[in-house]
Amino acid sequence: MGKMILATLSAQPCLRESIKLSQDQDPSFVKLKAQVAEGKTPDLQEDQEGILWMKG
Repeated sequence: MGKMILATLSAQPCLRESIKLSQDQDPSFVKLKAQVAEGKTPDLQEDQEGILWMKG
């Protein structure tokens, strides 16, 4: 009987890391994150990983 390999692939962590990196390098997002930290943007929130999201 041949050998079998069981593998799984999860793209979500890579996608989240790509989003975070892109936001951290975009001056507009850096400004928005500062506004979120100051409580000036009630429609946005930053998660525990530092990714900016729309509330809702």
